[in-house]
Amino acid sequence: MIMALYKLKRCFPACIASALILLLCLGCVRKPVEKNTNLNIILITIDAARADHLGAYGYKRATSPNVDRIAKNGVLFENCYSHASWTLPSMISMFTSILPVTHGNVRAQIESKKIIYQEVLSDDFETLPEFMKSAGYTTAGFSTNGHLIRKEGFAQGFDYYDEECLWENAECVNEKAISWLENNHDKKFFMWVHYIDAHADHQPGIKGRYNPPEKYKEMFNVEGDPMGKEVSEALYDGEIRHCDDVFGELLKEFEKYGILENSVIVITSDHGESFMEHGKWYHADNVYRELIHVPFIISYPPRFEKGKKIDTVVSHIDLLPTLLEIAGINPAPRIEGKSLVTLIEEKGNKWEDKSVYCETRKYEGLDIRTIILDNYQYILNYKDGMEELYNMADDPLETKNLINEKKILSAEMRKILEHEVSTKEKLAKKPLLVEEMEKERIEKLRLLGYIK
Repeated sequence: MIMALYKLKRCFPACIASALILLLCLGCVRKPVEKNTNLNIILITIDAARADHLGAYGYKRATSPNVDRIAKNGVLFENCYSHASWTLPSMISMFTSILPVTHGNVRAQIESKKIIYQEVLSDDFETLPEFMKSAGYTTAGFSTNGHLIRKEGFAQGFDYYDEECLWENAECVNEKAISWLENNHDKKFFMWVHYIDAHADHQPGIKGRYNPPEKYKEMFNVEGDPMGKEVSEALYDGEIRHCDDVFGELLKEFEKYGILENSVIVITSDHGESFMEHGKWYHADNVYRELIHVPFIISYPPRFEKGKKIDTVVSHIDLLPTLLEIAGINPAPRIEGKSLVTLIEEKGNKWEDKSVYCETRKYEGLDIRTIILDNYQYILNYKDGMEELYNMADDPLETKNLINEKKILSAEMRKILEHEVSTKEKLAKKPLLVEEMEKERIEKLRLLGYIK
């Protein structure tokens, strides 16, 4: 399979590049489709939530009863991957169905301790809320992450965009979302709610890497070093459970208004979190599976089979075309993902296996790219040339580097990765930069580990 895919790409690189350029230049000529006129779309993203720390994915602790309930009523993708191991490029790929190597929003950094910049999403890219708005949806977004703000282009397509709860816990964003629902529950709407609770807390004076409310600090309590792996994971799990409980309160509001009866609910995460699996804490500086394997659940009981699990490899760029197909909206030809509806309903042609691209280039001097195909993950450090290859089916924690044992396979996957990068970089647009940020916001980003 890998060799066949590579040979196909090797034979037609010029044609593929030309076709992609043509698609980007064409106008959005859309074939009319039958629209679902009453369907609500609800997208829940939980910052830094690893798939393997949720009950629905087999986790031993009771971290996510409400998420698990949605999974029981919906479709769970066992092998979904984000396209970056930190928030901004991952979320932009989710909202545009465009890979980071194409949309170009990949960096955030301080230079000479004075200039802070954040690459801004260009309005040349059409986002999920823009598609929804153009189809007659009322659109509302609730952000808690300082990378996802109006100033950085993330409010495109939203009728209402709330960023008053940046870095605040789930109760804050819930209050805003519930208040909006009171006045808009009778409309056809698209709602996005981003919870940041599972994110590490670097505030001064905190005795540990995570800081859930008091009740949740003891919920999964273990003895040991407050900065050690076991205690850190227990507190992280407490953060997830706290977020899940608050999400449960939002679900009650949906139920009160009868919204769940005709709504699609999607639950996912922008990236995972590291607990020293590869000698690292937190996220953003590598692309191992613990950082890019994310939960992905779609619940739409009127149409999709309840409790279904799908082990096919999918990714965040598939989210937008999937939701648009469900809602009866045709996307522009620019998107790079593929609707999952056929895969979910097992109709028509068999789902074609495809590679998934992920990267991290957040800081100057950091450039790690990866390709996932047929349960293998190939990783290439573009700065020092280091290569890694893992069989994720046999070795999900990626403890055994097969780069020297499977040299032919490694070479094939490297060619696939390099072809993907070289082809897409020709189409990439250099993003704009935000001017120097306010001192208070700079400090908050630094404390949360986003900038160095």
